[in-house]
Amino acid sequence: MLMVKSRLILWLCFMGIINTAGAVADDTSFRSSLLQQLPNHQVVFNDSQIVSRYTFVKSSLQKVNGQWRYSQGEPLSGRVQSTTYSFDTADIHLLAPNIDAIASEHGLSYQFHCKTLACGRSYAWATEIYHNKSLHGKDTHQFYWLWQKNGDWFSVYMTQRSNHRLYLHYVQLTGTADRNDARLNNRVSQWDEQGYAVIKMSGLLLDDDVLSELKIWLSSKGARKIAVVGHNHSDKLTADEKRRRSLIAAEFILAKIPAPFTGVAYGVGALVVRKELIDQGWLDWVEVVIE
Repeated sequence: MLMVKSRLILWLCFMGIINTAGAVADDTSFRSSLLQQLPNHQVVFNDSQIVSRYTFVKSSLQKVNGQWRYSQGEPLSGRVQSTTYSFDTADIHLLAPNIDAIASEHGLSYQFHCKTLACGRSYAWATEIYHNKSLHGKDTHQFYWLWQKNGDWFSVYMTQRSNHRLYLHYVQLTGTADRNDARLNNRVSQWDEQGYAVIKMSGLLLDDDVLSELKIWLSSKGARKIAVVGHNHSDKLTADEKRRRSLIAAEFILAKIPAPFTGVAYGVGALVVRKELIDQGWLDWVEVVIE
């Protein structure tokens, strides 16, 4: 009997070791690997909640109509874990490639990345996106990543303040089982997040659903006066032709928008580059901005 008990105790201990090892393996997550790169890190903000809509930024920030906006986002729902870490002085430009490597090791699928001045103003990321002033750093010392894996989404925003203190904001969203509920990426939600509407053009054709959603969105904003800006990045056109085509597209959209909305159409051709749109094959589009 004593021998049986001894064997049982040994077995339980053995299983405990296995379970502990499994927990350690589970804990050796993407975030845990990130934290190993942050010397003497401390948590300065932590929050976890289930949300009906959370949008990950998928473009640099640009100032539109006096406000900092992004032109592409990924609206989702699920459980969002957000944590801000501060950590000791390190070379942020050397640390960034390590984060790229860690994401690759964990099999994360790259969705968007920007660095330094290409991200826009750090102030805008801190106040408009994260509502966390501790993330306001130097524009030349900021990095942002967005990844996805098996329905989960991960983002990292890292910045260095003028006092050389570094901060990293980590967000992980675990989506709901229903993909349709998890991805709230209808156009109205997208425009609402951006603060302006973006419409892909294919000649002078406009889907009735798009026009209907545009009217709904403008009405919900209490808009009356708008600006419609056409863009054209076709490789087959000259600069003058791009400006002319973009103006025609803008005037076409403006004419489709009924009273009480009034506005002016502009054609800027390829003057403004929206890399995130061009990378998706968008060569001809119109933006509707509330004035």
